[in-house]
Amino acid sequence: DAIIVHQDGKYVFANPAAVALYRAESADQIVGMGSLELVHPDARGAILKRSREVPAHGKALDIVEYPRLRVDGTSFMCESTAALFIWNGAPAVLVMIRDTTQRRQAEQALRESEERYRLLVESLPDALYAHQDYTIVFANQAAATLFRADDPEQLIGCRTLDLIHPEAHELVTERRKLAQQGSSLPMVEFRRRRLDGSVFFGES
Repeated sequence: DAIIVHQDGKYVFANPAAVALYRAESADQIVGMGSLELVHPDARGAILKRSREVPAHGKALDIVEYPRLRVDGTSFMCESTAALFIWNGAPAVLVMIRDTTQRRQAEQALRESEERYRLLVESLPDALYAHQDYTIVFANQAAATLFRADDPEQLIGCRTLDLIHPEAHELVTERRKLAQQGSSLPMVEFRRRRLDGSVFFGES
């Protein structure tokens, strides 16, 4: 993690990780700068207020995320915490910083991937639902139509065995045990029940 120390409103120390994070040529390029110069203008008010709240008893502030500036003027998001300590015989604030840009980009990519997957699943012509301990936690529109639900949400929370004809309960339970053991199961046809009680044959 990047570590910087500021004292009397100026940076007095920057470790190699901080030099790299701020894209400085050396620690000397950071040392001597004002303690808010490398903080994004949008966050300066909050950081100034936060710096006044650094506890004197040695405990660090809670980790927060806000934008900072590199020496070349580009901005990045980071997490940081701060603690009061003694530097050269006088009080100073030690700040630990972690760049969160890549993590935020990865989170955004994951959200986009999940959204694409959701749209794909919801547009499938085949009924699809997921269950946990026999309770439905997801269903697509085709499943709602098949089971004559008003919408997929109406299936959430339903017990899967309630949507299967009693004569097939034993078969379904046995197939679930085999699936949990990693077995590949062939498609089988058995009777199922819709929400309105009507029965139909379905493959799964």
